[in-house]
Amino acid sequence: MLFHRIGLRAILLILVCGTTAAPAADRYPAATFSDFHEGSLNISVFTFRDLNRNGKYDIGDLPLVGILVDRSTEGLPDRTRSSNGSGFANFEMSATNLTSDVPLDGAYTFSVAIPDGWHVTTGNAVQETRFFLLPGAPADMFADPPPLPVGLAPDLTISGSVEKGTTTLRATSPAGETLDVPLNGGRYTLPAGQGQWTLAFDGASGPVERTVNVEAEPVVVSEAGRALPSPSAVEVVDFESLVPAEITKVPSGYHGLDWQNVVAAYWKFYEAEGYRNALMSGAFVGYNGSGQPASVSSKTPFDFAGGYVGLGSLAAQGEQLRVLAWRGDDLAYQETITLSALGPVYFQADFSAVTRIEFRTAHYWQAIFDDLQFHLPAP
Repeated sequence: MLFHRIGLRAILLILVCGTTAAPAADRYPAATFSDFHEGSLNISVFTFRDLNRNGKYDIGDLPLVGILVDRSTEGLPDRTRSSNGSGFANFEMSATNLTSDVPLDGAYTFSVAIPDGWHVTTGNAVQETRFFLLPGAPADMFADPPPLPVGLAPDLTISGSVEKGTTTLRATSPAGETLDVPLNGGRYTLPAGQGQWTLAFDGASGPVERTVNVEAEPVVVSEAGRALPSPSAVEVVDFESLVPAEITKVPSGYHGLDWQNVVAAYWKFYEAEGYRNALMSGAFVGYNGSGQPASVSSKTPFDFAGGYVGLGSLAAQGEQLRVLAWRGDDLAYQETITLSALGPVYFQADFSAVTRIEFRTAHYWQAIFDDLQFHLPAP
């Protein structure tokens, strides 16, 4: 029996060693580039949030989601695609599939549909590229030149409401220029460059000045009255270093405050546009869970300086957020902010000595929060 086993192993070894492997060339044949590949490939227009507004895609800029891009060419119906969660508006090209977005060689135009209140910083809202046939390429064609990234930024404005009885509003720009701002039904909007502005109100309760810092996004100023002092101890709630995985409830005690129905999530956890477009720092944002009211509170009064607020989904573009703040049982402040899923606004609240703030969306859509700023009393 032992001899039988040894003999069998020897026979198998001889058979294996005597087997000739197939030539490598037969197993890895060279491509025949003269033939049509009969495949497809995406040609993309990349849209991004030009946070520093310098007209180029660089470190710190972020993909812009949900931007519509039109493709047009002579002899074919127009096609429209939307930029995906990574900022790419993808158009399929294929020289062998006549139903693709780019099926023929020739000149094509790609045009970005610029949202109201936004502008293109890269100067290429409309760009043309030419496609050439090339059998053997993945799509049997190529583009020259391919579309370049398109940067967009919101127009910078300062807007808000004034207390009843306010008769005039004067704004002083960072350069020291002064202008009278029209009041329309108790509300105002003025174009604003980056830097520190001063708003001087002549209200029913006397003159009031507010300092407004305009940075990357439009600013909505509350009707809170006087601006908060600027203590050195500012708690910035950015929802970083909190999430154990990709999503979690914000627990009470986070940054010394009590949180109710606020969820923190990785910015790409959801497909909806606003979770990505409202991100201002790091990789996490907060939102009101299931669109229900959310609140932050403390038994000890605290100040709410403000923060960035956006909207979760373009399906609810224009949804309104009500922000209410109490001192004990007394309602101290209430504001209404119109939200966008294309990007946030900075809400300059200047709520002083409140004990509870509630965030409510009118139709129960998710509002997105980032970089909320609080002044907390010393422990």
